[in-house]
Amino acid sequence: MGAQGSKAGQTESTNQETAVDYYTLLEVSEDATQDEIRKSFRRLALIHHPDKAWHLPHPTNPNDIEAATQKFATLQQAYEVLSDEQERAWYDSHRASLAPEPDAEAVFEDIRKGAPPPGRRRMNDPGLQAKHIMRFMDASIWKAMDDSDSGFFTIYRNLFTRLAYEENNFNEHPVDYPSFGTSSWTWTGSGPQPDSRSPPEAARKFYNSWLS
Repeated sequence: MGAQGSKAGQTESTNQETAVDYYTLLEVSEDATQDEIRKSFRRLALIHHPDKAWHLPHPTNPNDIEAATQKFATLQQAYEVLSDEQERAWYDSHRASLAPEPDAEAVFEDIRKGAPPPGRRRMNDPGLQAKHIMRFMDASIWKAMDDSDSGFFTIYRNLFTRLAYEENNFNEHPVDYPSFGTSSWTWTGSGPQPDSRSPPEAARKFYNSWLS
């Protein structure tokens, strides 16, 4: 990388607020080969070259040459970094810090609504943090002790489903975490008959799993 330092690192301080993931930008996977990266770049370069600005989707002006030029320059920067093994290694190791952190409120809403978790985790991504989980300590986020969309059991079942996903992303050997349960499970104290998915030891298994 020489005395000038990494190309990826040169723009770190100025681009953190608007950082674009280079793999996403080039439409390749994180384990893409150099040949795959090169082919994808060439394809995208033909589409986004400033001379073809009329092909670039833009919210206000499809012929915005400046936007096309910026897009093309970003594509070139991404290709220069990912096509160089040393630059790519540096980028991979600093990727989490280069990209803006997801908005905490958006993370909370995604979990509360049971939205699918993000795709493949980026290297060094810390995942859920205390600030995300603390939002669920507020009893006002649920409206009833039921399984409705705003109910206690739905919201906290979604939370523990996401926590299980997060844990298994960091575990060398995935764990089959027990469900938080539903309002009909016998260990919740509601429902006259045992749910077929709720054996008598359901509560014990749940707590033992998460407290271990």
